[in-house]
Amino acid sequence: MNTFEKAKKLTSTALEIYGHVADNAFFGEVTDWTFVVRHCGKKVFGLCDFVNQEIILDPRVMEYGTWEEIKGVILHECAHALAGIERSNKNLMAHGKLWRKWAKRLGCNPRAKANLSPALMEHYHIKTEPKYRIISIINDKVTVHGAAGRKMKNLSQRYYPNVENSLGNLYLIESVLFKKLDTIEAIKRHAFQ
Repeated sequence: MNTFEKAKKLTSTALEIYGHVADNAFFGEVTDWTFVVRHCGKKVFGLCDFVNQEIILDPRVMEYGTWEEIKGVILHECAHALAGIERSNKNLMAHGKLWRKWAKRLGCNPRAKANLSPALMEHYHIKTEPKYRIISIINDKVTVHGAAGRKMKNLSQRYYPNVENSLGNLYLIESVLFKKLDTIEAIKRHAFQ
């Protein structure tokens, strides 16, 4: 059985097991739903289409994902179908309590965003490396404390309570640069507060 057939079977099985319990206006009958592989969007792994009653998987997930990743996306979308929460309705929380309940029942991660392998994320052009590193330079010793996706304001006035002398000694440096720089002087030149 190839990956497509396995994915199709997983979709129908997941919906068949719980379809009789799904009490929503969107679901209909289990046999109304189909599994398709179609481009979903720039950074979308799968979709639940209530209008056409389709569980859609992006071809990049099929091609580059592991079976666990494929399974996770399919079950995530099946949870949407069973919960009957339509994403296009801004008044409903697409990943709210009801969706999480179904996700747990189906055995998938009840989170809105999947944890995907770096290999798959590369095909979606999703950055795995944070843009900045939060570092301290104390007594000519550089320590990494965390990461940030954006510039932080007033870093010179911030501190870590469990790091002695961190007040006034915290800096932000671009992750790419930090990897390349090998001396404290070079790091000090490129880091900012």
